[in-house]
Amino acid sequence: MTAQTRRRIEDALASPLNTRESVTLFIVELRKAVETFADKYDALSFFCDWALHHKLTQTKARHILSEADAIVDSHFTHHALPDLHMRRLSPIFDFSKFRDELVLFLGENRLPATLPGDLGRWSSFLSEYIDIVSDSPLEYSGSKKLVLKRIDNIRVKRSDKALPTDAIGPEDKFLFGVRWMFQRGPKGLMTTGCSFIEPGHPTQTLHTVHFRRDPVTAQVSPVPRETNRLWEDTPKSTDTTIAHFLVRGKDKDDPWPW
Repeated sequence: MTAQTRRRIEDALASPLNTRESVTLFIVELRKAVETFADKYDALSFFCDWALHHKLTQTKARHILSEADAIVDSHFTHHALPDLHMRRLSPIFDFSKFRDELVLFLGENRLPATLPGDLGRWSSFLSEYIDIVSDSPLEYSGSKKLVLKRIDNIRVKRSDKALPTDAIGPEDKFLFGVRWMFQRGPKGLMTTGCSFIEPGHPTQTLHTVHFRRDPVTAQVSPVPRETNRLWEDTPKSTDTTIAHFLVRGKDKDDPWPW
């Protein structure tokens, strides 16, 4: 990334990032930085592009729509669907994939991880981000063929109400909900969602990115991401849902590209 882009990202991270304008400007600079690393940060690239473009041509959007279409089709045909499909989409639907890769990007590039590392700041940022992408249904317009049986777009919106299935404790604070609507044109066919909660007993989370110093050149660089791990240190809490930062390795038997 250029020195100017880096400086703008640092300035943005030092600000509250709780308005539509500030979040949009941060996403623009983040996208500029990410594209200099080719396909290293695929998920981060996807979430940036979604906020900046009405239609997506990326392979990532095609895969998400394909997985979601399989889920909707299984619902209407009453055929059991392998858990693999929801396991693939869950980190996208609760934005933990966005958060995980942002932590990784900031750590590997020696930028402050205060935004994804602070629940209050992250919730405010994510709330504004969701409002931005709610104006643009997730649609694919790339050159590769995409055959969908049930849906052709996905719309997301922020909700002020928790889902009945949400496990919210008496000391927890509901922040906002997210609804994902699988649609054919404007017609909604199926909805899923999740809620963001501030735990009554917050977890303490340790984020670690390892660096290696070359013994010859003395150059410092991040450990390759396939051996790099971020992990949680929550010795006094059993609620790790909100503070989820674990970066998992890819399943070698799963062709899912993320």
